[in-house]
Amino acid sequence: MSVRRRVLLVSPTTPLAKTLSRCVRHAGYEVTVVTTFQAARAYLNAPLDLLITELKLGESNGLQLALRLATTGIPAIVVAEKAFEHEVQQLGAVWLAQDTAAAADELPALMARLVQGPGSTHGVYSWYAGHETDAASSISPIPPPETTPGLRH
Repeated sequence: MSVRRRVLLVSPTTPLAKTLSRCVRHAGYEVTVVTTFQAARAYLNAPLDLLITELKLGESNGLQLALRLATTGIPAIVVAEKAFEHEVQQLGAVWLAQDTAAAADELPALMARLVQGPGSTHGVYSWYAGHETDAASSISPIPPPETTPGLRH
């Protein structure tokens, strides 16, 4: 049984949200859609594999969300106008065109690359599939401090 990847989609633009969420689901991911920065903040501590956010979120912006998650190693895709591509990339996120059709075409490959990329758990631990496997259980645990030879308390 495989574990479905979880995506948080933050989009106040209804047509874009519908297109992207359909694309995410079709690619086999579980998606939660919210429309505001404040609503997205409630999900930042939930287990996530990827953030997809529009840049413009009222008084806040998607780059703030991407920065918050970057510290946890969760990749982000920021949907914005071409003029913001450099700024998005400077912050370590991936830029995606605001054009709905183009975004839907590019999104599956971007998601796969980011979730399976070198920074993901799956890239670092090739045996990891969301649950313990024989490879994981064969790793010796570190003994508790009181049984470690030469350790003083």
